[in-house]
Amino acid sequence: MIFVDRSTVAPPKDLVAAGGIGEKENTRARAAFQGVLPGDKQSSVKFNFVAYKSVSVRAALETLFGSKCAYCESSYAEVQPMEIEHWRPKNAIAEDGKLTFPGYWWLAATWENLLPSCIDCNRERSHRINGRLTKAGKACKFPVAAGQRSTPDGSICESPLLLNPCHDQPSEFLEFRVDGTVIPKARPEGTDRATASIEVYGLIRPGLVKARGGLIKALLADMGIAATCLLELAQDQSSDFKRDLTSKALAKLESASTPSEKYACAVRQMVQEFRSDPFRFFDRVAAGEL
Repeated sequence: MIFVDRSTVAPPKDLVAAGGIGEKENTRARAAFQGVLPGDKQSSVKFNFVAYKSVSVRAALETLFGSKCAYCESSYAEVQPMEIEHWRPKNAIAEDGKLTFPGYWWLAATWENLLPSCIDCNRERSHRINGRLTKAGKACKFPVAAGQRSTPDGSICESPLLLNPCHDQPSEFLEFRVDGTVIPKARPEGTDRATASIEVYGLIRPGLVKARGGLIKALLADMGIAATCLLELAQDQSSDFKRDLTSKALAKLESASTPSEKYACAVRQMVQEFRSDPFRFFDRVAAGEL
């Protein structure tokens, strides 16, 4: 997960235009959910949200995230259609394995609440994680710290435990390893948010870890070339070939860590560690520090 500046893409007109499908749907939803109290174990309101599915919304999300999942940074476009994810769930909220109603229905057509997702991050599915069959995937989960939840009148009285790539800097919370795993970053605060995000989004599901680790390990070759050349150049500055080889290896590393690339947050962390001390980097990898 990497920070994405939502302001770089204009909100879809379908959602923000006066009299548009977003405004009309919100008006109907307010009438349908009037008087419905939060925390019900079941809901008699059946509302069909469709505004968020518009072509303009899909196109804007594709542009904003470069056809990557907002949570795991996998390139879903290669194998599956994008799923439009409501960060705050629209229909119901899963708490302690049970659904409570209603969800954040008033945010169903709100641009800031929509994110692109792959199937495994968006849907709750079974994965064998650390030898155990475990369910992972966001679905209707939206854990918050102690306190009341936000309300339709616009009051924000909750502290979400999940990281939002458009609000937070995930790199401040998540620490990626060379093998593709991810753990909460050691910091005075924020561990609960990192832990919840890793678990709910399923950021350590085996297939994802393998793909992320495979990309990092492939880049280790370029890091090795750059480190070797830098060492030799430190002893002899006369080799234009070594200098050119170093520049190409470093350029490839920088390219792989740009936000538009897969697993950019993990790669960027590795590149930063390498560039901070190229000569000790591989010793740290061998010692299990990275």
